Amino acid sequence: MVFYEKIQHQRLGDILVTNELISEGQLKEALGKQKEFGLRLGSTLIKLDFLTQDDINWVLHEQFNIPQISITKAMVDIELISLIPKETFKTYNILPLSKSGNELTICVADPTDFETLKKLEKITGFNLNVCISDVETIKKIITDITLIISGEKEKAKTQLELVAEPIPREMLLKLVEDSTGNLFFDFVFNTIISKNLDSLSIIPFEKHFFIYFYFLGRNFKKFELPIKFFPAISNKAKEMWSINENLQLNHMYKIKYPIEKDMLDFKLLFFET
Repeated sequence: MVFYEKIQHQRLGDILVTNELISEGQLKEALGKQKEFGLRLGSTLIKLDFLTQDDINWVLHEQFNIPQISITKAMVDIELISLIPKETFKTYNILPLSKSGNELTICVADPTDFETLKKLEKITGFNLNVCISDVETIKKIITDITLIISGEKEKAKTQLELVAEPIPREMLLKLVEDSTGNLFFDFVFNTIISKNLDSLSIIPFEKHFFIYFYFLGRNFKKFELPIKFFPAISNKAKEMWSINENLQLNHMYKIKYPIEKDMLDFKLLFFET
């Protein structure tokens, strides 16, 4: 937590006053109430309705360059939730996004809760990379994931088997040979609808590109095709959804696609080489 050392050298109250999010008088009142409430300064200011957690996160992002993301449920790795104690996950609004080596990337609602973050580092054994996002969105995602984890396990197991079911390669090759790209995307989105899903990822590698379907916090590889077809598919996607030439890595695009007579909503995570 590199930002932790930086913040320690500056008091949060002074930062908020300097950025005109609160007045000197409000800071003085909050400091007087802090012991009575038994809360940290940020939580005290929020309780007094002087600002919101999102206000605090914005100034920390600006001041200390803490990454601020537009989090979606598809970005959360549900398999990593077991690393986080249940009460910490729900009470302190912490979502695991990824791990690499000895580093765990998490998204939090309150990056100033150093005590909880340091405990989490100790419990998990990982160094934490911390990013922040909209508090209400984090809470909603935690609620949704809790329901997924706790409910309808048999139904989820059956759907999981359907999602993981492979698609014949020969069929896919015939679809991508269509130069318009229409047959390919018609097939992809109709397949998604048939599995009761709404998200996919398109990821190119050196020799192949892959289409993943997202379900229960995991990405399942559905299609694997030669990389030579990727430019046509990529260009078709840019054309259909007016995506900028420079696609943003790890960016979830909200798109629409016609299924029968309706324009349905989907989410597309697009990587580009």
